[in-house]
Amino acid sequence: MILVFDFGTTVLKGGIIDLKGSLAAYVRQSLIYPFQTDSDINSPSPEKWIEIFISVSQKLIHTIKSMDIKAPVEGVVISGNGPTFVPVDAKGSPVCNAISWADIQSRKYIKELGEKTDKLVDPSFYLAKAYMLFKQKPELYEQVRWFLPCPEYISFFLTGNANTFLPAPGYTAYMWTDDVIIKTGMDKDKFPPFILMGSETGKVGKAAGAKTGIPPGIPVFAGGPDFIMSLLGTDTMQVGRICDRTGTSEGINVFHHSPVHTKNLTTFPHIREGFYHISCVIPFAGKVLNWFFDLLHKKPDEYRQFYSSLPHIPPGSDALIFLPHVEQTKSSLWPSYRKGVFAGLTIEHKKEHLFKAIIEGTGYTIREIFELFEKEGLNSEEVRVSGIQASYEEWNTIRANILGRRMLVPTIKDTELTGCACVGYTSLGYFGSFHNASEHMVCIEKIIEPDAGIHRIYTDLYDIYKKIYNQTNPALQELNEMRRMTLRSVQHKLNPDC
Repeated sequence: MILVFDFGTTVLKGGIIDLKGSLAAYVRQSLIYPFQTDSDINSPSPEKWIEIFISVSQKLIHTIKSMDIKAPVEGVVISGNGPTFVPVDAKGSPVCNAISWADIQSRKYIKELGEKTDKLVDPSFYLAKAYMLFKQKPELYEQVRWFLPCPEYISFFLTGNANTFLPAPGYTAYMWTDDVIIKTGMDKDKFPPFILMGSETGKVGKAAGAKTGIPPGIPVFAGGPDFIMSLLGTDTMQVGRICDRTGTSEGINVFHHSPVHTKNLTTFPHIREGFYHISCVIPFAGKVLNWFFDLLHKKPDEYRQFYSSLPHIPPGSDALIFLPHVEQTKSSLWPSYRKGVFAGLTIEHKKEHLFKAIIEGTGYTIREIFELFEKEGLNSEEVRVSGIQASYEEWNTIRANILGRRMLVPTIKDTELTGCACVGYTSLGYFGSFHNASEHMVCIEKIIEPDAGIHRIYTDLYDIYKKIYNQTNPALQELNEMRRMTLRSVQHKLNPDC
């Protein structure tokens, strides 16, 4: 047995997976606590993470004991969202809340960082987050002993050892190097040493074992970013395969034999040496669904009724189109002034129509990305899906019909957990490589074929979606500028000297 965890932006998933890739135990617990604001989500509490991690661990260990499973737990692997930092002091206590990947405050330092380091620094990545604390709160920066990424912080809690997990050697360029840190004026010793994914980070300590129920002495292995784990957990390990990772944000990754140099697509080294994965992220895809359910005060156990209503509403949601661009990042395909739009709304539309329009709208954005892939010769007739949305057949069916591609749904939908298990079993010597483990452990539960007739309808709707997008651009730019002016006016009234 391997004990696996994945820290999402809003949910912690934990599981115990056997050598055949079967999920022996599973726990899913929200990381969002009562009265949490948007600023809290961008600045989550590491102490709360530990509290929830302990709860999930105890439930998993209790489950396998109650099932009288005799196979021992041989290792622990943790993955997580990123780039998210937890600054800790010499005792390992956080000096402040975590700095989330979704925190955009670091944008203001990008020009300054570029001048200091002679390189383009992404505001969502680790270096910009650390530099923001260095500049904004020097008194807290001085207390920092380690800047720990999200899963590394949990590993540190279990083992007492500070590391930074490196998916592959080429990833240091996206994280940091000693010479770049020195150029910023920061202390390179505050950044933990790199260890490659699959390396042992240490053993579960007695204190952590007593709290979590995980037997002390069990090895903890370096996991990786959630998107890397999803590639492993869907077996997106051969050229041409595509993975659609759903969650708070949504990412599309294509396994390719060479890098792609184009503005709106990002090339990362693949964990299979000599290969690459080409990606594009939709920051609003899952968040807009959360927004919708929050407006209706719906809890997760009430979502099913909305998904069940989808087949009863015709494609196009009775001539209702939603542009889901509610939030952008620097790496987004869409400009920052873009906002959400419902077009064609009438008094006859019900909340179920709005729900389906939202799902269709995010599907159209994915189709935009696939058009970019096709221009670069990246194409596939099938898409491997993962994440919470992939657990709903209705969602998979709409996505298949919009894209005109079959959807491959794995048995374990939280594929980061399967990816973590692939890492753990490979590290223990059961498999010769990560991709070999992926081949053996990933099971496709269902294949959903697109309906040719419905795909033609969605093609016409997609053309209308693009027209609405282009025609609303000038008005949204004006609206965005008016919003900025209003905010400046309010700020000036509150602080005339500013």
